[in-house]
Amino acid sequence: MALDAATLELTARELKTVLADAKIAKLFEPTRDELVITLRTRTDTYALLLSARSGSARVCLTEETFENPETPPSFCMLMRKHLTGGKLLDVHMEPGDRIVYFDFQCTNEMGDLVRNTLCAELMGRYSNLVLVQNGKIIDALKRVDFEDSDIRQLLPGLTYTTPPKPARPDFLQVSSASIVAAACQRDLPVADALNKTVAGVGPVVCREAAWRAFDGEHLLANELTEEQKRSLMAAIDELKELHDKGGCPCSANAKLAIAPKARCSAFPDSQRPVTLAPPCEATQRLTGANAAVLRLAPTVSTVPDVARRRLRRGTADAACTTPPLRGWGECDNAGCRFSSGRSAW
Repeated sequence: MALDAATLELTARELKTVLADAKIAKLFEPTRDELVITLRTRTDTYALLLSARSGSARVCLTEETFENPETPPSFCMLMRKHLTGGKLLDVHMEPGDRIVYFDFQCTNEMGDLVRNTLCAELMGRYSNLVLVQNGKIIDALKRVDFEDSDIRQLLPGLTYTTPPKPARPDFLQVSSASIVAAACQRDLPVADALNKTVAGVGPVVCREAAWRAFDGEHLLANELTEEQKRSLMAAIDELKELHDKGGCPCSANAKLAIAPKARCSAFPDSQRPVTLAPPCEATQRLTGANAAVLRLAPTVSTVPDVARRRLRRGTADAACTTPPLRGWGECDNAGCRFSSGRSAW
């Protein structure tokens, strides 16, 4: 599934907690679209991956090792100049948008303390990494000039502005009654109507809300009865409450706990794991999201070969002995690229 703003907000929260007061030790650019920052806290060392790839843009902690080029690219050298030795002050989100800000306290050439912000814009083919100081752009991984866009340019010296936001309301900011009222004006299935009505969440969350409300029954939004509308509002409020509590990160491993009557919203003929116990400590450390979708099946024997290969080479969940938390039915891989952990709320 796509990495939506709501899921990214949970990722930013976790990164802020794990990387509190960390300092930048090393910085690499293994590929033209990826940046790896080594951060050290008082007790641990972490590798933060920031990817601006069009098909797999994400921010996450990783244990994967990268082969770095012999000659660092110019953007990498610039990042080292402005960020090396910097202390992480804050990790926060642009409300309702897929932009994560990493604020660092750094020292400039004159020895003065400055605040540099690394903006990770994770928006599909428009993904980018931008370094900003005092509201001015120092540089961007992918420069955008006036020929590329007449709305928003990303060039050194220009004022940093955020991309235009959609006219749709934010799923987490408006009431469930307003969402349902607007969605019921569309002659579409409930999940599709929700997806076209609100911003900040992807189609998987919309399908989950419809499934929780109607238990898999396919209904048109403009034909819902008052009782069905109340059920949909209750399902939306339940998802919002789950998000406010920090979500439910869960893992997909060889020891899935399956409830006989729990059915998957993405695959009505399959079953979904349910909450039996908290995830293991290693699973809780995995954050972020990957664009590769791991679809859960009723038993491990029916998990696709690609998924089984990912599980065998997982970094943390390979030794996990704790049943996973309840999931969405389909989700992204979390943590490093080869981890079987996943981020869902």
